[in-house]
Amino acid sequence: MSILKRLFKSYKFQIFITSSLILYLELALIRFIPAYVRYLGYFTNIILLGVFLGIGLGCLLAKKRLNFFILFAPLLLLLILLVTYFKFEIGISTLQVIYFKSNTEDQIVESFVMLPSIFLVITLIFITLAQKLGQLLSRISPLIAYKFDIIGSIFGILLFSLSSILKLPPIIWFATCGGLFLLLLLNRKIAAIFSVIILLISFWFVLKLDRPGSIWSPYYQIYSYSVSNPLREAGKIDNHWRLYVNNISHQEMTQYEQAAQFYKLVYETFPQAQFKQALIVGAGSGQDVNVAIKNNVQKITAVEIDPVIANMGRKLHPDNPYADKKVQVVINDARSFLENTDKKYDLVIFALPDSAVLATSMSNLRLESYLFTAEAFSQVKKHLSENGTFVLYNYYRTPWLIDKIALMLQTSFGQKPFISRYEDNLAVFITGPKTVNLKNSAKLSLWQQTEKLPVATDNWPFLYLQDIFIPNIYLKTLIIISSIALGLYVLIERKKSFVGFSGDFFFLGAAFLLIETKSVVNFNLLFGSTWFVNSLVFVGMLLSVLIAIWINQKYTIKNLAWPSFLLLVILGLNYLIPLEKFLLPNFWIRYIVSIVFFFSPILLANIIFSNLFKKSKNAAENFGANTLGAFFGGMFEYMALLLGYHNLILIAVIFYCLAFIFVLKRLKASYA
Repeated sequence: MSILKRLFKSYKFQIFITSSLILYLELALIRFIPAYVRYLGYFTNIILLGVFLGIGLGCLLAKKRLNFFILFAPLLLLLILLVTYFKFEIGISTLQVIYFKSNTEDQIVESFVMLPSIFLVITLIFITLAQKLGQLLSRISPLIAYKFDIIGSIFGILLFSLSSILKLPPIIWFATCGGLFLLLLLNRKIAAIFSVIILLISFWFVLKLDRPGSIWSPYYQIYSYSVSNPLREAGKIDNHWRLYVNNISHQEMTQYEQAAQFYKLVYETFPQAQFKQALIVGAGSGQDVNVAIKNNVQKITAVEIDPVIANMGRKLHPDNPYADKKVQVVINDARSFLENTDKKYDLVIFALPDSAVLATSMSNLRLESYLFTAEAFSQVKKHLSENGTFVLYNYYRTPWLIDKIALMLQTSFGQKPFISRYEDNLAVFITGPKTVNLKNSAKLSLWQQTEKLPVATDNWPFLYLQDIFIPNIYLKTLIIISSIALGLYVLIERKKSFVGFSGDFFFLGAAFLLIETKSVVNFNLLFGSTWFVNSLVFVGMLLSVLIAIWINQKYTIKNLAWPSFLLLVILGLNYLIPLEKFLLPNFWIRYIVSIVFFFSPILLANIIFSNLFKKSKNAAENFGANTLGAFFGGMFEYMALLLGYHNLILIAVIFYCLAFIFVLKRLKASYA
């Protein structure tokens, strides 16, 4: 037998490939679906919950005679057909939370119908893959199997990160998934041929769906449209371009004379001002930068999180502002930039910074969430010069959001902001030291509070929520997907249902998901909400898991009391020590201290899990229970809307205590 054949028949290699495929496909779907099913850009954790549920249920099916692995390709085709055929706006009839939509005339489908449909198909897709994984986990030592599962997961993340760096389109993502899947079917020729045919049909629909000329940045599908000449090809000179992200009109690029009046308001308000240093946050394709240049701002720092959008500005903007020597373009998360710079600015502009996606699939944070908190506004105040000005403008969609931002500005600056209101809830805020002697005018007036609203903070960074509560749309969605989950679980387990429930593995999974979520949120705040930071965090977590596995392989841990005690102690310290204590001035010291402190609970939790899994007699079922626990914990992540992210630690502690009760029960049963 050749070395290659032996490799493909190796259970370790098959676990590695299966886990790589699961992680890569998960990340691909989180990027692909929201580009077309637009509101899923704000519900990407629904995709993640579907993945967790599918993995958990699939592992429970490991011992079943029916093999569902061959259904992977047809189910993937079904999902792509759903996205291709409907290509819709999901209708959300709620005023409790704000979503940005495209104003297209595409088909409207109510969210309580389509979101569960997509959730169900995603769950079924990952059931097919996880059944295979569960079968493999049971064929070799559980701890060795778990090690190769984690190595495969790391490889899947790195592979998709490479796809993001290279700006590869979805056809390459799905072709990669298809290739990994077919590696697991090498010994089943008929099944492989059938799958190839179905996959090729799927790829055709993916190609048909992708708009010609679009570019896939690490955050969005992006394409340009010439307003003045719709037949104009991207890259050709024109005087009015519009950028679309995830099929939503997002930015304009025009000559200065055609720029909207609200861009120019601050310069008209202070016509004699000399703005020597300006910081433009959310600089995008350069429209705000161009206005600043034309109004004689001497030096401009333009911060933009998406490198593709900034590059399109360089290529397409008719006035080419990014080529001006006055301008320094910084590709970074704006909050991270503010935390790490010591410069003072005469003018800071938040230039229409809103996003069409969440910062991470692990939370309800949008890319701009940490820009719109009381602490972020205080950071801006810290970076203003003695006579500095802070300006914000956007289409805020509803009057209460305008009032909420004004209240936050008053809280951070200690003075009421001036405001100019336009049609469609467009508003411009101006505040800072320079406005102290400013008078009301025809265009600007001092804001007057009309209602009491909660201030968004780093702990509760939910700008687009009108109050501290869980909106009905989320509650309805969670009830529906919980019903789907329970129905599938009962269907799979039937009479067995909750008999032999692995409570220790289940609650360890639930707690771990919340700790993982809190860690991601912490790193978003400390280092920025960029895709690169998120990739590093996930890889770092998985490396912590590998260290825990190595510890359990090298040492025999007979008593789990000490890692359990240390885990609870460190979680207590996580709760008691304010996050701002980790905002150390030196980046690398902050990075090392943060990794050691925030990854310690992950390491300790996985020392406990790996120790239990090492002794497991039903590896697939226990792994499935752990992943179902992660699904359960993922639904509790919505409690952050009520309690803030910091208090998720308390819920995690409760789950760990429940897990330890089941661990004691398991130990007593083993000694009986």
